[in-house]
Amino acid sequence: MDPAAFSDLSPGRLVPTIQGQRAFAPDPLPPSIQVSPRLATALENATLGVGELSGIAGFIQNIELISRPLITREAIYSSRIEGTYASAEELALVGVGSPQVPRHSDTWEVWSYLDAISIGTRRIATEEVGLDLVRDLHRRLFGDLFSRGRLATPGEFRTIQNYIGASSSTPISQARYVPPPPAEMASALEALESYIRHDSGLPALIRLALIHYQFEAIHPFIDGNGRVGRMLVTLQLAKWGIVRQPILHLSTYFERERDKYISLLLKVSTHGAWDEWIEFFLTGIGEQARQAARRIHRLWKLREEYMDRVRVPQASALLPGLIDSLFERQMLTIPEAAKQLGITYPAARANVSRLVTTGILREGPNVGPHNAKVFVADEIMRMADDPDFD
Repeated sequence: MDPAAFSDLSPGRLVPTIQGQRAFAPDPLPPSIQVSPRLATALENATLGVGELSGIAGFIQNIELISRPLITREAIYSSRIEGTYASAEELALVGVGSPQVPRHSDTWEVWSYLDAISIGTRRIATEEVGLDLVRDLHRRLFGDLFSRGRLATPGEFRTIQNYIGASSSTPISQARYVPPPPAEMASALEALESYIRHDSGLPALIRLALIHYQFEAIHPFIDGNGRVGRMLVTLQLAKWGIVRQPILHLSTYFERERDKYISLLLKVSTHGAWDEWIEFFLTGIGEQARQAARRIHRLWKLREEYMDRVRVPQASALLPGLIDSLFERQMLTIPEAAKQLGITYPAARANVSRLVTTGILREGPNVGPHNAKVFVADEIMRMADDPDFD
């Protein structure tokens, strides 16, 4: 990291590392922010987008019923930013317990993201976002993985110096960014937790932009900082009541604008370019809120359409429950359906066959547990996987 790249406007200080290099220790939040007309416009646009999302979410009684495809989408794209790839279909195979997905694969790492954000969603119902939650999210993200999980020291803040380079073989002397050493990191994290929990008077969405920058600048884990940081955005939006449930995610926006995302975070550190970063962040909030609103509306209409297809004389009363389960998992087996509905295998087969006949499910290959046949809800799955499907 080049100390000459840091100007007098940098919101922090350069400190020595044990390797004889220099690291960046960010000042506590908040910086001095003047909401310019341009920022005010970006804030208004983001607020309107969030309002649109909140409006449609408020209209749907059981929003959590159809939010899973959105969370799956977030897990896929947040992991993709870090070079970890999995499809919605691969995640669905993990969900039905298929042995076809190796435990050392990227898919299990993305699946752990789904588990982590689900745990976070439950936790924020009764507690504030803070360092304990941050550690637990990280523990769930890496705790069940093999060698990579052990190297990431799940749930533990780092006790060594880390840095960001062009690749894993880049030496620290050529690092693009070096976050604070462990001692400075600990105090910076305590200050960040205090800022999260105490209102600074700034608009909530601007505060969130500051918090996300600060977490990434501190970089408190050996691995997984980006994913935990993006999870915190989603969870804090819900905790502050800006949206109902964790249904607003930024990873598809950050993944699409990856180079700009990374360069603007760095530019805050080097030049105090808060306005550029905040405007970028608010633009993502507005864009993703509107896209989430469209997807939720489409998912809800799809559910209603499916219910209409099975609402015929002498249809099984169990079919609506089976349909709802498809929004949680987009793939099932007949034994799983029998267990879920508390019925016999032949009765479950009849219900699943009805969903195939109506076009809700597609019969897939024998890749489930014990080589069981899987059945796939393609239309719902596309909501999680296809970047252009609204």
